[in-house]
Amino acid sequence: MRKEYSVDLELFDNIKHTNILYVQGDSEVYPLTINLRKHGMPFDLTGKTATLTVTKMSGAVVVGECEIKDIDGVLVYNFKGNEITEGGKVSVLVQVYEGNKRLTFQEFVFHVKSTKDLNESIKVTDEFNVLTDLIDSVENIGDWKDYKIELED
Repeated sequence: MRKEYSVDLELFDNIKHTNILYVQGDSEVYPLTINLRKHGMPFDLTGKTATLTVTKMSGAVVVGECEIKDIDGVLVYNFKGNEITEGGKVSVLVQVYEGNKRLTFQEFVFHVKSTKDLNESIKVTDEFNVLTDLIDSVENIGDWKDYKIELED
């Protein structure tokens, strides 16, 4: 049960409008393949990480981590659902990181179709999926007391 889309992004181009249409309230069913290009050639992702930043019509922002599917410029982003809790036009930026360097690719736009029966039940929030995942991983480490080392004089 999936609805897959792909988008090609050129480093040096301006905003790209797509025919991508998601439905408000759907979750875990929208993998997005992102093909990054520099002057038409695949962008090398060796040793890099990438994020996807979604800005909703209300200005609410969601940041999530992309999976590198192929070092020759292919990313996959799995929408968790909080990115599409609000109907309307959505602006998206993909940013690639290497060490302390950040490179932002061409912005693209997709649309979220409102679902009338969900409009009152969905709360729009700013969420940072990367941070939420990191917090969850730290909280699952265990009891810090088990790792405490006492120093003797």
